[in-house]
Amino acid sequence: MENHATTLWKDLQRENKLPLGGVLMSSCEQELQELVRQIDIMVKSRENQLRQQTRRVQKQLESKTKECLQQKQTLDENFKKIMTLHSQLDNTAKERQDVVHMYETQLSDLKAEASRLRNEHERLHKKYQRKMRDMDKQGRTASELDLERSNEIKQLTNQLKESEEQNQNLELKNKELVSQMENLDIKYRGLSDKYQIQQQLLESKEQKFNSERDMLEDQLTSVMATVSAKTLDTEKRELIQKVDDYEKQRQEDDQEIQNLQDQILKKDEELTDLSNTEKLLKEAICAMKLDLEAKNKQISQLEQQTENLKSNPSEELQNKQLTSGQLDSLRSENHLLRQALIQQKGTVTNEQMEPRDSYTLAVELSKVKNEKLALQKTVNELSTQLKNCEIDFRQKIQDVMKKAQQAVEDIKSKHAWKIQKTMEETEKKLQLQWDERQQLAQQQAEEEIKSLKQQIANLEQELSEEKENSKKAEEEADVLSRFTKEVDDIVQQSTPTSKQVARIQASSQIVNDARADDSVFSIEKVKFQEYLSEEDNRRKEWEDSFEKNLQQIWQKTEATLQQFIENT
Repeated sequence: MENHATTLWKDLQRENKLPLGGVLMSSCEQELQELVRQIDIMVKSRENQLRQQTRRVQKQLESKTKECLQQKQTLDENFKKIMTLHSQLDNTAKERQDVVHMYETQLSDLKAEASRLRNEHERLHKKYQRKMRDMDKQGRTASELDLERSNEIKQLTNQLKESEEQNQNLELKNKELVSQMENLDIKYRGLSDKYQIQQQLLESKEQKFNSERDMLEDQLTSVMATVSAKTLDTEKRELIQKVDDYEKQRQEDDQEIQNLQDQILKKDEELTDLSNTEKLLKEAICAMKLDLEAKNKQISQLEQQTENLKSNPSEELQNKQLTSGQLDSLRSENHLLRQALIQQKGTVTNEQMEPRDSYTLAVELSKVKNEKLALQKTVNELSTQLKNCEIDFRQKIQDVMKKAQQAVEDIKSKHAWKIQKTMEETEKKLQLQWDERQQLAQQQAEEEIKSLKQQIANLEQELSEEKENSKKAEEEADVLSRFTKEVDDIVQQSTPTSKQVARIQASSQIVNDARADDSVFSIEKVKFQEYLSEEDNRRKEWEDSFEKNLQQIWQKTEATLQQFIENT
């Protein structure tokens, strides 16, 4: 018995929750120990099942945490890619700034060259006017003037060729800058497309991660619900089975008690019969005792008489009162009395045996009564023990149920707390990382917007400056062209026939030049206006295309930023 005792039985014995003594404990101790052992086995099996389920859930959590870490790594890699794309964008912006700076330096060089040419032209024009005045004053020869003019014309033509070459170089550089701007726009578009693709991938991965997290939470809740439902169903079934077993056992005990009560009733009837027979026997014994006392008196009297007769035969002989017939009669009476004595002795022995039988019956009756009382006591004790056992068993079942429910709730609370804690930590980490990335992306986007705005402002300012510079350069070129044409006209008009004709022409040159200048200036002015209108149209077209490209870039950047803000 002690070898099969379980820990639960030992705990019950230690806590003095078992009923001490009694027939139930002596008769049902093995069954109770077996029942307690089965309960302990069931509880241990249930604990093992719960531990296995918790291990499975922990393994699932570990696998999902690994997946979360992998997804974090992928997110970090994608973030690194985005950062590289941002760095590429910064590099392109720097390249654009370098190109703009180079363009500015070239424009500044062109401005310096144009100012130099303008100063040189003014200087030459002043020099020419001064020489013309000196010629008028000193009366120099036309040949010297022609030589000087031819030299000056050569210098001016050389300068014009140089300026044309510079203009061509500027146009080529402008075309190169336009192509570089287009390439930069293409790169920017490609980088923006890559950025949008990476952003979409990040959003899809984040949605997938959130959906997997929700699925895990749903699976956890369903597993915990199924575990709790299964545990409750199994424990309910086990308890119902135990209650049914105890009901059957109680019915069997009630049947045994009913049988014992029937036996007690039968014994009571037998006792009543025995008590009636005892009364009759007592009455018969009293009558027999009276008869026995009377017979004993007669016997004593007869014995006294015989003794008297034996002791005094001489007196009888002397008196001769008795005859021989009387002696015979006395002898016969004595014989009869002896036989009666013998019979009386037999009856006395029989009567003594009968009281002995009545005594044994009385003893048996007392024993039966005692047994009846003992049986009633045992029945009462059994009923009380049974009730106590039922109460204790129900209390134990309730305690076991409470412990099991408490253990399940503790396990649930522990796992739920762990899961909730891990989920909160992961959510906090993800939120912090997401906030940091969002802040970085927002800062970078704001910086990019600022840089783009600054670049747009710089480009607009450069365009305005370029317009002004081009206008100035066109005016200067117009002045140079007019000057060269005037010089050519003067050269053609001044034919070296004679010194007098040269002097006359030199003296009248101012008037003729003024008139010729008016006509030439009007013709050149029309041509120059046409050229300016064409250049303005070309510049307007280029400015419109450039502004359209800038607007497209600006709209794309605003759309990407708006999409990024909406996603965040």
